[in-house]
Amino acid sequence: MHEVIGPVNLVAAALITQLSLAAIVFLAVLVLQSGDLPVTVSQRPARSVGLHLVTLAAALITVGLLVFSDEYSTIWRPLFGTSSHSGVPWSWALFFVFLLNILWITVLVVTTGGSESSPFGPIYFLLPALAIFLREPLHRAGLYLLLIVVSFTLNFFIASDKGKARGGRRRPYAYWFVSVACFALATFVGYVTRPR
Repeated sequence: MHEVIGPVNLVAAALITQLSLAAIVFLAVLVLQSGDLPVTVSQRPARSVGLHLVTLAAALITVGLLVFSDEYSTIWRPLFGTSSHSGVPWSWALFFVFLLNILWITVLVVTTGGSESSPFGPIYFLLPALAIFLREPLHRAGLYLLLIVVSFTLNFFIASDKGKARGGRRRPYAYWFVSVACFALATFVGYVTRPR
């Protein structure tokens, strides 16, 4: 039986992707944290909590946009006894999710040493592929690519030595983890959303 992939399926795939991306970033931050050189007790929480708060905020906003999109609300709306139109149009929700992801990853890359050494750099290259897999229009995928190229390039010049020091000897492990996890996520989303 041949099933047609509709907007609600794409939003659901985007939700799974966002949760996976947040998990990848969260685990990489834990790896970086475990490799940080000992610092005073008053400095440690601020450094540790910053990246987690950025990740939590990005995850909540992007997942919220997708859950409250018009197409996905058809799943939960009957529970509230309302049949009126509600939510952000699903196409715009995906657009804003990708823009917020680019901003989120840019902040992570800036705070962890710039494009040259940040373990979050591989996520840049995952985002345009995910846009294609989630059937974003070509002009949007092109816009995402342009924004990522600009961000990636600028981050070569604004890297800080403090950010490059984050993670210590564990930094290569975080870089490896993010790279492999991004490859696995792209493969999974590509497989699930492939035309049949």
